[in-house]
Amino acid sequence: MKFLNLFYFVLIVTFSSPSFSQDADDANVDQEPTTVEALLALVKEGKVKEQAENNKREATFLASKNKQASILAAEKRELARQEKIADTLEKEYKANESILVVKETAYKKELGSLVELFGHLQSSAGEAHQCLLIQFLLLNLDLREFHF
Repeated sequence: MKFLNLFYFVLIVTFSSPSFSQDADDANVDQEPTTVEALLALVKEGKVKEQAENNKREATFLASKNKQASILAAEKRELARQEKIADTLEKEYKANESILVVKETAYKKELGSLVELFGHLQSSAGEAHQCLLIQFLLLNLDLREFHF
């Protein structure tokens, strides 16, 4: 219980102190001028502060604008460079495509003759296999008939 009371006390003291100091600062700021000269001085001071802030904002804006303009110019140069590369690659692709058509035609012609040659070899091998098999069988039959 003692700790809870102590906690509340510390909490109240902690949060009440800044409010007093803030009220004191607000009182100094909110003082109204009592004479016309004081009012004029206050207006001039406000005008100078606002003008300084406006100049600072304008400088920041112009710096940002110049930075964006330089970034935009750099990106436009990069785009032009990439488009130039793309055009070069497209021309190379079209040239290679026409070469590829010629080479594919020659390949298919060679492949056709090789397929034909392979077909002849295969049929000849099949015929040779049959002939050798028959000769082997006949030779085995001849050896069986002559038993010593």
